[in-house]
Amino acid sequence: MLPNGKEKKDHLFDCGKSSATLLHNIAAYGIELTNLSLKTIILSHGHYDHTGGLKGFLKNASQRIPIIGHPDVFTQ
Repeated sequence: MLPNGKEKKDHLFDCGKSSATLLHNIAAYGIELTNLSLKTIILSHGHYDHTGGLKGFLKNASQRIPIIGHPDVFTQ
């Protein structure tokens, strides 16, 4: 919540290589997943070091979050 009473919404751009690293970094910034208000998760492409943390992040998120992926996100 912002000082003016409005809710702050952010975007998560890529999810890193692992959920452990992503969750650690979120905690290191003092962000609590239960208070997180993400507007979207954006995946730039399908490499594991950009998408690997997604599953673990979503398991721990307290809300449903739309995911936007580059058309090549499923390309091997």
